[in-house]
Amino acid sequence: EDGMNETILPVDFEHAGMMTDDHIGELIVKHLPEGVRLTAVMDCCHSGTGLDLPYTWMGHGWKEETNPYHSVADVQLFSGCADDDTSADASSAYGAPGGAMTTAFC
Repeated sequence: EDGMNETILPVDFEHAGMMTDDHIGELIVKHLPEGVRLTAVMDCCHSGTGLDLPYTWMGHGWKEETNPYHSVADVQLFSGCADDDTSADASSAYGAPGGAMTTAFC
């Protein structure tokens, strides 16, 4: 919706490059067969539409994206923040660092 690609940096990004949300969607989501369920967690900054799914929860209802693609699989994304926001850091009960949302799940 913002016309920008969100990216993640894999551990080998210095020689392999970043992965865009378009690339992740193409690799992981678009080719899933019917009957498959994928639940993704992205607890990183600017990850609200990290898989480029067709619908986004806006707090009061669903919004369909512009020019969406629809998968026959059941795909959900839990994101630590919106595309224009940053995820918070937190520490687990054992003092291990992590994202606030991920820490809340554990």
